[in-house]
Amino acid sequence: MIFSCYGFAQTQNNMRLEVKLYSVAFDRSKANILLFMQGNNNIKISSQNEYSGSFDLEFKTNQAVFEDFQKNLNSFGTLESKSLSVVQEVRDSKTILLEIDHLQNKKETFEKEIARIGSSSETKYYELWDQARQMEEEISRLKKEMVSMDSSLFYIINLTLYDEIQDYSSRKVSWVNMPGFSYDVLWIETPQTGTSGAMYQGGSLKYLVTRGKSYAYLGAIKCFDKNVDTMQFKELFNLGFGQDLYSKHFGKGKNKFFNLYTGYTIGATFATGEKRSRTFGHLVPYLGVEIFKNKFINLDNKVGYWIPFKYNRNMRGVHYSISFNFVF
Repeated sequence: MIFSCYGFAQTQNNMRLEVKLYSVAFDRSKANILLFMQGNNNIKISSQNEYSGSFDLEFKTNQAVFEDFQKNLNSFGTLESKSLSVVQEVRDSKTILLEIDHLQNKKETFEKEIARIGSSSETKYYELWDQARQMEEEISRLKKEMVSMDSSLFYIINLTLYDEIQDYSSRKVSWVNMPGFSYDVLWIETPQTGTSGAMYQGGSLKYLVTRGKSYAYLGAIKCFDKNVDTMQFKELFNLGFGQDLYSKHFGKGKNKFFNLYTGYTIGATFATGEKRSRTFGHLVPYLGVEIFKNKFINLDNKVGYWIPFKYNRNMRGVHYSISFNFVF
């Protein structure tokens, strides 16, 4: 026998890269990934699965292909997450050695049978010869695997590509507990004596409930104009709900600085003056930029157009808000 049945245990370092990408052109991105795979010989695919709107791939490779893959990430899609780790595994060669010994013994038995049959049965001869060749190829493959175990480092890439049209990242709600406050200013577009002032300003309590962001707000803004008419609404108390929607093409809100987003708030307003009060709904579509955000605080500002459901002509206008929230 060529190999002994005594094996050895060997520690192996695996460099593992886990990447999640999304793409608005899912089919084209998947084709680019497969083209990259076809253009490299030093790749061994461990698994490949395709689902409705996602594509999973895991493969082993060498250092050169590993580095080349990372350089080409932008051509595969937009990066959502990337993590690199080194995992130590202990591989026991005893099983491989025993399998090689078993195949070697079986191959020798077949060769003896082939020599005994000779030319007496041509069909049986070629059948045994073909099986012996298959065993020889399998022994060769196992020997190569043994040699590969001498390598101290393997590179493993686990890739997941998502179809951005389906937006898988929005399926999981991440709840947070982030109270805060905001400073608000409303400039009335066409103020009217007896109804509205030129500018209102004040503050609100703003409570984030998801990292999305979804939030509730409660606050008041006041008109500080001099010589206010007694029929004019001097204070606006606002209560409502808001939601921010991140752009798919500017980081999806995952950056620490300057995340661009659009959104809306909708709620109720209780407007009061010296001699009258009214209640009506309001809607504010807006554009915003998060100045800074991490896991613990959120500082952002936005500008929108305040649309009341009553007194629309003389109460609508530009609304600006800057807010600060923190984990509690």
